Parts: sequence; C-alpha cells; structure tokens
Amino acid sequence: MKKIIKVSNILFAIAMVVSLYGFYKIYEVRKDLPVGACPIEDNRPILYLGILFMISSIIVSYIEDKKIEKQINN
Repeated sequence: MKKIIKVSNILFAIAMVVSLYGFYKIYEVRKDLPVGACPIEDNRPILYLGILFMISSIIVSYIEDKKIEKQINN
C-alpha cells in the first residue's frame, strides 16, 4: 500500500517539475517573440507531458483510495 502512495507522490512531483520547466521555457521564449506570436506552439509537448503525469498521479491516487476503502469495508 505504501508503494502506491509513493508512486503517486513521485508522479505528482515529476508533473510539477515538468510543468514548471514548460512554463519557464514559455516565459524565456516569450521575450524574443514578436507581438502576436504564440509562445506555446513550440512547447506544447512539454505541457502535454506535464498534464499526462498529473492525470497519472490522480488515477494512481484514486486506485489507492479504492484499495484502502475496500480493506476498511472487509
């Protein structure tokens, strides 16, 4: 049970790091772009990766909660 919680926390931490890196890259690229240009176009895969890790963390947490609930009911 502790392993599942640890996996969920690791996925959450990875999601936060990847997302912060993506936002930092967008901030840095934004300085050099002309007005009206979209800074997210080139950094979209990084943001999608952060979202994927966050969703994975939520799913693992949900599974862990269901297992705990099942043990309590038995």
